[in-house]
Amino acid sequence: MGRPSATDRLGRILAIVPWIAEQEAPLVADVCARFGLTPDELMADLEIVPMVGLYPYTPDNLIELVFDDDRIRLEYGNFFERPLRLTKEEALVILAAAKASLPATGHDPAGPLSRALGKIAGALGVDLDDDLEVVLAEPTGDLIEVLEAAVREREALDIGYFSHARNEHTERTIEPLRLFHSEGAWYLDAHCRTTPGDRVFRVDRITDIVATGEHFDRTLDRTSTEAFSPAEDLPRVTLEVGAGGAWVADQYPVEARTDLGGGRLRLTLVVSARPWLERLLLQLGPHGRVVDGPDDLVGVGAEAAARLLARYEAGPASP
Repeated sequence: MGRPSATDRLGRILAIVPWIAEQEAPLVADVCARFGLTPDELMADLEIVPMVGLYPYTPDNLIELVFDDDRIRLEYGNFFERPLRLTKEEALVILAAAKASLPATGHDPAGPLSRALGKIAGALGVDLDDDLEVVLAEPTGDLIEVLEAAVREREALDIGYFSHARNEHTERTIEPLRLFHSEGAWYLDAHCRTTPGDRVFRVDRITDIVATGEHFDRTLDRTSTEAFSPAEDLPRVTLEVGAGGAWVADQYPVEARTDLGGGRLRLTLVVSARPWLERLLLQLGPHGRVVDGPDDLVGVGAEAAARLLARYEAGPASP
């Protein structure tokens, strides 16, 4: 049997997680029998679940998996305690994803997923028996319009931008050069005046934008539509990951990959920022470690884990 695609795995996980939650603490063997998986395949899927949560991704904002002998239990973060309010667009996304996962659940018409689908479809006025077609919309909205105009007119912009890699908000002046789409998101090629150099900005992380009225003559040097083009001077690290960490090779740009056998891989990745590597190693847990790289990056996983544990043991801050 070939390796399942990311889409297939997502559909399967969307079915497995609510089923485990409904059963409260099912046997691993029962989960495997329900979804036609081996224990190793189930564990590989469930490794992704603890990465789900809300910013700032502290333990109280994540989904936790608890293994008790041969049983599995899910413990939800406190963000599930309040009712979820969805826009129509968000509800439609959930409807499409959930409907795609029905085959993996056995499509029980009276099951919880089918009942939830019926409620969402009713609220949206959608007929579940009709085919659902998802079309990527053309760029719309004030932000896209301002960016398109700035690229066309070669006008500099002042922007607020959240850097996910560095976990910080910055104010920048940029010269926008090109808008492009890659892997489901919109990006902006631009020259940054604040930290001089060519940059790629993810559009949905631009928090505010002001046209300066100042024009420039710069042109775009690159033609690639890759969202991440690493600079030569960025540090590289080599990771060894087990089968539970093999997802890294699919999710991130890898410069070198060696199959070590037994599901283990050796991967070389570019480190755009230390906080990004910390998050990655925390997600990998025991399934990955840095085996080569700059001295200041080799121990970042253990340092981040110790810092997170200390924060967790200290408890919530006093008001």
